Amino acid sequence: MNAIHSIIKVWQRRPTRLVERWRLFRRLIREHLAIALSVMFCLFFLWLRDFLFVPRQFWFLGANLILALVPLVVAVVFDHRYRHRAPGMGALIMLFLWLLFLPNAPYLITDLIHLRPRLMIPLWYDALLMFLFAFTGVMAGALSIGKIFKRLRYWIGRPVALSICMISVPLSGVGVYMGRFLRWNSWDFLFRPQHVLMTTFIELSNPLQNMETVGLAMVSAVVFASVCLFILPTNPSHYE
Repeated sequence: MNAIHSIIKVWQRRPTRLVERWRLFRRLIREHLAIALSVMFCLFFLWLRDFLFVPRQFWFLGANLILALVPLVVAVVFDHRYRHRAPGMGALIMLFLWLLFLPNAPYLITDLIHLRPRLMIPLWYDALLMFLFAFTGVMAGALSIGKIFKRLRYWIGRPVALSICMISVPLSGVGVYMGRFLRWNSWDFLFRPQHVLMTTFIELSNPLQNMETVGLAMVSAVVFASVCLFILPTNPSHYE
């Protein structure tokens, strides 16, 4: 009899779980429909370029876009996992991974350095393609910052949470510099952190010798910050 009662209780809980999962699915679709459509447009026009003009020439844009979506995926999982749960070591690890991969979002802006006239390929097509990828990456990064801020706000208060998110933007600019000009990847920091930090410190210790590269990284950070301020709601009730 106890086994039968246990089966009945489990069966009674199934509709509730299905409803919760359906609500979660609808919420995720509603919150990320725009970015999902933007990613689809990026991949479609990249495929169209390969089909009509030169194949596999700009595939690095697709790889960079995947890396740019990593912080958003981490932020979505972080927001859902700790919606009704106290933070712990797992939360700190996820925040570290989010910050580590966040520079990949504005990094797509620097792919514009590859824009130049090419035979049999309209310049305007490549310009629109790169702009679309850069826009999608920056949007994904800004949305991830909004989700991290929403969760941190409940734990440490609005001023501290806002400060952390604001600091992440110039740090992303440093990350863009490390990735574009020092050729470091996010995972290099996991396996060789001392070497990465030492090399970056040496390069940034004399910015006058690298004005062009430092300037491009700063411009990427400023554009990233502007998009964050433009698309993220300032009304606190939005984060309730």
